[in-house]
Amino acid sequence: MLEVNNITAGYGKMAILEDVSLHCKDNEIVLIFGPNGAGKTTLMQTIYRLANLQQGAIRYNGTDLGKYPPHDMLSLGIGYIWQRGGFFPSMTVRDNFKMAVYSCKKELKLERIFAFFPRLEQKLGQTAITLSGGEKKMLAVACVLAQDPNLFLVDEVSEDLQPELRDRVIGILANLAKEESKAVLIVEEPTERVLKTADRAYCLRDGAIVAEGPAQDFLNMPDLEKLYFGEA
Repeated sequence: MLEVNNITAGYGKMAILEDVSLHCKDNEIVLIFGPNGAGKTTLMQTIYRLANLQQGAIRYNGTDLGKYPPHDMLSLGIGYIWQRGGFFPSMTVRDNFKMAVYSCKKELKLERIFAFFPRLEQKLGQTAITLSGGEKKMLAVACVLAQDPNLFLVDEVSEDLQPELRDRVIGILANLAKEESKAVLIVEEPTERVLKTADRAYCLRDGAIVAEGPAQDFLNMPDLEKLYFGEA
């Protein structure tokens, strides 16, 4: 289980998050949503030890993540799907997969990757920078899937994706949570599809949690826009 307890965090001495707490269990998809600039990416980067944890504690399965550098996160079972990037543009698709599993010392199981994204089987020898936008996103997600973490940190993976591929990626993550006991903490827009898929949700605004609860409770909330953006 991931436990984020009363953290204040940011970059250098600047605090972006103030007194934020949340948790995410195995078999669970937890949604983080909020307006631009709310601190969502900072939250993900703080958990992954890329932003400065100023106060509070972050624990995963009882381990204090504050004691570890970012390059140890994979060995602890935590994978990060970035909003942008997440692969080596000058390498082939195959070599990207090899690098992904080399970093966590796991066996490369191409059959598993192709089960998620069959199109990548045809692109193994192609340089990543020559892929289409959707294929690049598939590659970034597939590299983390190849690492087989127990906790997925997912930062707006659906950005710039066509709806069909966006729904496929979210469906893959949902299946991993339910069928393989993975935990998924995902930053996304609170669309109907996402709210119906997630188990619980937190609304982050101005660096603080302003609402939390079962994800479906937000589906028909009459004042969701007001909650999202704050007072006009």
